Amino acid sequence: MSDPNPGAPPGYRQGLISSVVALIKAGDKVAIGDLVALEGNYVKTYRQMDALPGPSEFADRWLGILWYGATTGAEAEDTQCTVYFGGQCYHPFAAPAAAYSPVGTFVKATDDAVVALDPTANASTMIGKVCWPVQAGDQGCLYELRSKIMS
Repeated sequence: MSDPNPGAPPGYRQGLISSVVALIKAGDKVAIGDLVALEGNYVKTYRQMDALPGPSEFADRWLGILWYGATTGAEAEDTQCTVYFGGQCYHPFAAPAAAYSPVGTFVKATDDAVVALDPTANASTMIGKVCWPVQAGDQGCLYELRSKIMS
């Protein structure tokens, strides 16, 4: 599926919204549309969680998509933010889809605002499920969020 709202940042596109207020730690850079997990009291992007010592726990602490409260990394105080953990969201793929994927195919994070399809149905890395069929060559997908922290 092509982006239903081209030119907009990755993230929420349609459907019922569920949101939660969280914090971004002073000094962290987070953009609207970034996929975020909860680490202690703070949200962290995929890359920030991957850079922490030990195995990445991004999928285990998966919260949702930053929708309000983006930071530049130069803030001196923690920033309040809004994270959507429910709704239908669109994110691009790192490379075009190789094959057709039906509704219900698992989606996993591969970067701060990039996803991939997971036909193996690995629930431990799932961040959502495809809600509009993906055709071979599609640049991204529309999927229903499945927060692990808030579900």
